[in-house]
Amino acid sequence: TQKSDFDNCRLRLACIRLQR
Repeated sequence: TQKSDFDNCRLRLACIRLQR
């Protein structure tokens, strides 16, 4: 599930960027 982890990281960064 390496791809999942990578996707999660990217999604999380995008979410944080949108929130900030």
